[in-house]
Amino acid sequence: MRNLFFIAALLFFSANCFAQYDWEMSKDEIQAQRMKTNVVYKKIKENHLKNAKQYITDKNGKTRLYSVVEYSTEGKQSAYSIYGKKEVLIIRSQSIIDKDGETYIYETYNNGKLREKWETRRNSKEMILVSTGYNKKGNVFSKYEYTYDTSDNNTSMVVTKEKGKPLFKWEYDYYPNGSKKAARWYNGKNKLKDVYSYDCATLPKTAKEMDEDTNRACIKYEYDSKGNKMKMVENHYKRGRIYLTRFTYDKNDNLIKEEVSNSRKPKLYTTYEAEYDAQNKPVSVKYYKPRSSKIYAIYTYAYDLGGVITYISCVEKRNPRTMKYQYEKY
Repeated sequence: MRNLFFIAALLFFSANCFAQYDWEMSKDEIQAQRMKTNVVYKKIKENHLKNAKQYITDKNGKTRLYSVVEYSTEGKQSAYSIYGKKEVLIIRSQSIIDKDGETYIYETYNNGKLREKWETRRNSKEMILVSTGYNKKGNVFSKYEYTYDTSDNNTSMVVTKEKGKPLFKWEYDYYPNGSKKAARWYNGKNKLKDVYSYDCATLPKTAKEMDEDTNRACIKYEYDSKGNKMKMVENHYKRGRIYLTRFTYDKNDNLIKEEVSNSRKPKLYTTYEAEYDAQNKPVSVKYYKPRSSKIYAIYTYAYDLGGVITYISCVEKRNPRTMKYQYEKY
């Protein structure tokens, strides 16, 4: 949920509008992402944009309205809509800003009728406080509640279902520098079921250690021969299962590559690659088939002289398409 609303906000302008997302982000990395978001807002404000309409053309040459993003005079997204065939509304989100923070409302529709709604409240520091899901009758079916310490570290996430019944809970501990130390998962009966230790020095080495109940995660940073930062997220689970994800960033902290491997298939496979222009906007993005060197989709981007995106081409075997944009100004 925490990245859902960023995607809509950055869809037309962000340097990472189709980028993969790193779920183990540090506080510094989250702050860097917010700074990029503010740059996007500034660009929108400077161009006095009121809304942006995206039109999609399929492989048969048929063109239809796909989405509309509406902006406030401050350049922030105020509403976002996605349409299906015959321009029937399927997704609608909006943000309501007040002096204490923001409320995001995200709705999905089926044949034009409301199917589900989520309301997410953030404070003035953009930290999620609570996210509530409602069914089409307006009844709560799920709720996520978050707590933080005095250093703004997320210390817990409690999830309940209909009628407030507990579903599960996460608790987090941190080192003094703000990096994650441990995570604990409790089931709906508040019984501790899983523990994750974020300590590279205690990774399991023997068969007995690998069979322990404690899962371990190790996050390391290195640099490749070109000086690009590489972030390795290594997860060790019960019975010796190991999963590795390697993120590679350029000098401007743009994600340019993601690779994955596991203990059964230790070879690193590329899942995502991206190239950026001098203004940190994507010009090409490639997606690969799982555990394969075969590319299944390539996105290319075009911009006007002001850096506003005007065109996207997607080369994909099953669903090739192009997307063009029209803008209305204040």
